Amino acid sequence: MNNYCSNCKVRVADDLRHCPLCGKYVAKDKSVQPKESSSSYPKIVNRYHIVEKWLKIVRSLLLLVGIVATAVNLFFETNPYWFPYVIVGLFALWRILFYPFKEGKSHVGSIPMSGIVMAILLIFIDVYDYNFYGVTLGWALCYGVAGVLTGTTIVSFILAITNRNFEESLTRGIVKITIAELLFLLCKRLWFDQFKNWPIFMSLLTSFVALFLLFLFKKKRLLKELNRNFHI
Repeated sequence: MNNYCSNCKVRVADDLRHCPLCGKYVAKDKSVQPKESSSSYPKIVNRYHIVEKWLKIVRSLLLLVGIVATAVNLFFETNPYWFPYVIVGLFALWRILFYPFKEGKSHVGSIPMSGIVMAILLIFIDVYDYNFYGVTLGWALCYGVAGVLTGTTIVSFILAITNRNFEESLTRGIVKITIAELLFLLCKRLWFDQFKNWPIFMSLLTSFVALFLLFLFKKKRLLKELNRNFHI
């Protein structure tokens, strides 16, 4: 068996074009179409394969809606343009609602990264409104980002404490939120120091407290998982 599926880490029979586990194309020579025989591995239509097809359809539809909205707004020109809001909304919809299905990921485990993405999108909207609508800059830079990250940290902490299946992934997620808050605070002090800093300081404090409590109450389990994942 010369064919190899890098997704499932298994070798696949030479008379198969696709991996029987995930459906990935594995034939080395794409010009050759091997004939699948009765001795081949049985075809398995699993949930991942079906979900992947639906995700491609949804992604294509969202992309099409974004392109159409942009084209319509450019044709029927408005001042300012409204299509950036549509694109931001579609991206947020994809990242929060549909993306966690990709490769069997969980919506619960994806909460921290979804919060970080939402914070970035809020900054984009804040800057766009300032540049094109004349709205006062700072509602997201001062309160929006800190509020979203604080709320995300609290939700992630509660779920990590109450759900053993996601405590490791959510703890890693809170660490990522903490790093994002530190980077945001640094950028804010360098370029937007005119805005209040206490909201992001409170958000950062919330993250530190959440991590402290997680390691305090789940130290053994978390260290065990870290040892297993990093082969310590």
